[in-house]
Amino acid sequence: MMLLRELLETHDAVAILSEKMATRPAQVNLRAQLESYLQLSFIFMNDTHERAKAYHVDSVLKKIELYKYMASINELSRTQSDVLINNLETMLSNAEYIKIRDLIRNMRAKHNQQYAPWYKAYDANAKNLKELANIINRDDTYKLYGPLSKYAHGFMAMEGVQIDSDKTPAIRPLRLPLNYVDILNISGILSADSIRRVYSYYCTNWQNSFGLWYNFWSSEVEKFDHDFSAIKFL
Repeated sequence: MMLLRELLETHDAVAILSEKMATRPAQVNLRAQLESYLQLSFIFMNDTHERAKAYHVDSVLKKIELYKYMASINELSRTQSDVLINNLETMLSNAEYIKIRDLIRNMRAKHNQQYAPWYKAYDANAKNLKELANIINRDDTYKLYGPLSKYAHGFMAMEGVQIDSDKTPAIRPLRLPLNYVDILNISGILSADSIRRVYSYYCTNWQNSFGLWYNFWSSEVEKFDHDFSAIKFL
């Protein structure tokens, strides 16, 4: 599944950045991982195969919009963008995807929201990630998302700037050991639980393929559903 691959690739980024004590950019990647995790949870809540295809279709639709934009600012020639867009539109015209493509496009047109999330096509109340978390009973998971957003959106940008004795701005080093263990642990838990969901859907006795790695994280996954009180981002 494409979403699982993206989630695990983000975990790799979190692990590498945490190893280097670069916790601020690691938190930004953890936030992206939480976005993927909540969407994955929604996919496995109901109509799994259909919703998984919808995520894929939405990714293609986003690429189409990207190529249109790149052509508008001359990052791509019109000929190049037309070829790329035509190829993607041909893919979405496949019988397997055309119904889902129209469902998402019609939902966005109906609400006049070009960038409305794909999952709103399956639940009108899922207007954003916070509402999605509520629908899938993951409100506690979303409590982690909010504090991480201040880094992703640059609310803490001034944290990265310091003034030396000559009153000259200077960039503060990104290396900061605060919270790196919590960040890495949460990322590992998200990854382990996501693997469990996907492989248990498609396979039997899949745990044997992961051995000690999954056994290590499985107890942490159980805790993940219950207690966030000890986790704070500084």
